[in-house]
Amino acid sequence: MLIIKHHLKILGLALLLLGSACYAEGLHSNVLENEEVKLQRSDLSIKLEEEAKAKIAIFARTLKQTLVSAMKAGGPENGIKVCKESAQQIATMLSTDGWQMSRTSLKTRNPNNQASDWETANLLQFDAQYKQGAAPNTLTASLQTQDAFLYMKAIPTGKICLSCHGVSIDNDLQQTIMAAYPEDSATGFTLDDIRGAFSLVKSLNE
Repeated sequence: MLIIKHHLKILGLALLLLGSACYAEGLHSNVLENEEVKLQRSDLSIKLEEEAKAKIAIFARTLKQTLVSAMKAGGPENGIKVCKESAQQIATMLSTDGWQMSRTSLKTRNPNNQASDWETANLLQFDAQYKQGAAPNTLTASLQTQDAFLYMKAIPTGKICLSCHGVSIDNDLQQTIMAAYPEDSATGFTLDDIRGAFSLVKSLNE
């Protein structure tokens, strides 16, 4: 009987060691798999970030050229009309291949551009960093979830913005703004402020 108990004890220890080895191997395998997933996500994030930057560059360049031409032709009042129509057209043109492109701000002109909680947090951080001397082209944020990739890039307040978004706005121009945007709150900006941000979302389910 003692011999049998001894053998059972040895067998139990052997099974315990085997179980521990299998658990360790499984844990190691899970770690490797998790690291591989992280690397895949990292590579995908880099690729999507480059795509987002390319779309932002086109948006910014096209809208600025359109707005400058409009203001030269008909002053800020004409700029309001063209900006209202063209900005959405450009965003729609660039919203392809699963991307949705828009602009947002802490103080919006178009109520459809209200910032989400995630966008608001980033806008506040962008503005604080900008006031501390950060270059605007370094103010970006991204987030990758299982279903989507989100990217934001800050828009500084430029001199061309001040006519329609600044502290002192002509009364006639203010009436034009309110006629086009009854819920406007996008005024009071200075050159020290972040005007808003480009905001992009890429669906990862397509």
